[in-house]
Amino acid sequence: MAKPRKPKNDDAKPENSGALVRHQKLCLSIDIDRRRIYGHTELEIAVPEIGIVGLHAENLGIGSVLVDGEVAEFEYYPHQYPEESEKGLSAVLTPSSAADAAASAYITALERELVPNLLINCCKGFKNGSEQQPVTENGFHSSTEAKQQNARVIRIDYWVEKAETGIHFKDNVLHTDNQIRRARCWFPCIDDSSQRCCYDMEFTVAQNLVAVSNGNLQYQVLSKDDPPRKTYVYSLNVPVAAQWISLAVAPFEILPDHQFNLISHICLSANMPKLRNTMEFFHSAFSCYKDYLLVDFPFESYKQVFIEPEMAVSSVSLGASMSIFSSQALFDEKVIDQVGHFLTPYG
Repeated sequence: MAKPRKPKNDDAKPENSGALVRHQKLCLSIDIDRRRIYGHTELEIAVPEIGIVGLHAENLGIGSVLVDGEVAEFEYYPHQYPEESEKGLSAVLTPSSAADAAASAYITALERELVPNLLINCCKGFKNGSEQQPVTENGFHSSTEAKQQNARVIRIDYWVEKAETGIHFKDNVLHTDNQIRRARCWFPCIDDSSQRCCYDMEFTVAQNLVAVSNGNLQYQVLSKDDPPRKTYVYSLNVPVAAQWISLAVAPFEILPDHQFNLISHICLSANMPKLRNTMEFFHSAFSCYKDYLLVDFPFESYKQVFIEPEMAVSSVSLGASMSIFSSQALFDEKVIDQVGHFLTPYG
């Protein structure tokens, strides 16, 4: 296991290596009681000629890295925020200068987050493979076959403890949010909106919990452990950026939409009466999607999850084929509809 290192000179850290993610797989176990996530991710990546792949990973424990099944060298540099920024904020004299200093510190932090901080050496066996690229009849290398030769499967074993942002625990509920560049806080990735790929995901939880994520639920597997645990297997066949990957885990109850089989409404048991009442006419709004935009819904399923407002980071967190809402959006049958209320005085 490699310990995180602090580079001697932040300016010397390399920029994004130019790697291209073709596919990513997540295999994670969630321990709600211990507030812990552990497992691995596998990335199929087209490696650039330099042979170094730069990923984003924040507040993660990195156990090991394999490239095509072989142990690989890697360096992990958690982002360090300079003391100069704090000193600059403490030294301001006026509200105007304080605002300028805060804005400058924020921009600097965003720029630092652009830099990959998990660097993986994929050079072993790379040069020989690139030297033997197939040659076409006209004497040129086939670019397609060359790219396939440069592809590597990188497996990273890691864990998350004491999550600070990006993923949140409270009681027996876990959920992620899609705030800017926070996917890296719960799985290593190229956390860039220009990097899109398909995903396969497996989430193992306690038997009484439900794991909700993006794409289609392929199947569930109940283990023979004591006590048994359940694995939810999802597949997302539409390429998306890492920031749109979402996860919610809790003792949820599921309400299938009575008009559209692809839609599922999900909440905790206490809110099920409100959910039934609120979603009674949801299909009418959803049916306007195609009529208004003149395109089909891009995903094969859609799930909307409602969690308690004290847990929600924002009123809504959007993901690919999935949304996480505050349960404040739900209402029961005792609430008078505004339109109906205004119409009642007129009979």
